[in-house]
Amino acid sequence: MKMPLTTHKKFILSWTLLLAGSMLSYGQPAKPSSLFQAAKNFPKAQVTRTLQARIERTYQQGLLLSHMDPRLERNFVDHHIGALLHANPQEMYPQVPFLTDEKQLSLYFVANNNRETLRQLPKDVRRFQQTQARLIDFQLHQRAPTHPPQEDIPWILHQLSDKTSYLFIGERHKFESVKTYTAQLITALRQQFPKRQIILFSEFLPEGEVAKHRKISTDYKVVWNAALEHNIELIGLEPQFVLDNSKLMFTSPTNPQAGNHIWSSYEGWRLRNQRWMEHLSYYRTQYPQALFVVYAGNAHVLYSEPYSLSAQFPKENTFVVALYPLTITSENGVDFQTSLFDFPTQGWFAGLRLLQFTTPQLTHLAGFDVQIKVPSSTK
Repeated sequence: MKMPLTTHKKFILSWTLLLAGSMLSYGQPAKPSSLFQAAKNFPKAQVTRTLQARIERTYQQGLLLSHMDPRLERNFVDHHIGALLHANPQEMYPQVPFLTDEKQLSLYFVANNNRETLRQLPKDVRRFQQTQARLIDFQLHQRAPTHPPQEDIPWILHQLSDKTSYLFIGERHKFESVKTYTAQLITALRQQFPKRQIILFSEFLPEGEVAKHRKISTDYKVVWNAALEHNIELIGLEPQFVLDNSKLMFTSPTNPQAGNHIWSSYEGWRLRNQRWMEHLSYYRTQYPQALFVVYAGNAHVLYSEPYSLSAQFPKENTFVVALYPLTITSENGVDFQTSLFDFPTQGWFAGLRLLQFTTPQLTHLAGFDVQIKVPSSTK
């Protein structure tokens, strides 16, 4: 029979779990510590109970702080999760050796998500308010285009310099016109840099290299075909544990009807971007002079977003293009499509096809070097 944990060991276990979440919160792999290793020896049931207690504690903290912004409450999940993550715990959290099964993995994910919400959402609220407060500055320092729409892509690419190592192309998902525009952008990129090695990384492919001449039957084949036809290598970024759990949803205990996709949660966001950064860092050692094109959702690549990929590199080495459809057709007629930047700026710029600002501070706050609203969208 196993002896119950002493108070001292309980204290160590609790702080080990807390420390693990803290060290992994900032997107940097943590080195295993002696505390991590010691936690492997604690009884499995005690680890599970401690994780459940962490979820309950962070959830209650979130409810207390929800007066700051009602979104806080919607981002929290209590310990009654509806389904388990089906993944190897050491694949998702290689630096957390005490997770032994899918239940503990799921509990740890939820606890980290609650902690990330407590830490990150107030920052997002402040950024939203800062953007709102500088609306007049955005209006005064907007760069109006002096060229016709058909020259937008050459105009964008001529802003890339020899120092540009990373071109980030963000998109609003599921719009065919945005995919077609991306394919045109990639084709023109090869024409501008005929001799430079270019590698396209994307969230829309499973992680790993894509063999040349391989047929890829996905919704993004127009983009992949443009890359392969112009001798641009494809490398997928999306981890298998995301693909295996692609339909898993959270539900808030206070609002069970409001589903929240787990990979759109703060912890899902952080995990994916951290994994993608590891791939980019590895391939940079293999191809130090190549131009890396990173094609993903806008929320992953804009300078202003949590865990931003582009913000982790020196600004002189990056360029961010944010793509959205200009209009969509709904039951109410034709409406301008809002971008992430349109929300805090109250739609002031929503109808503009091209948006750019003349100061580095406003560029970083807006999140992009250039925003393009692509016309004639089909969802």
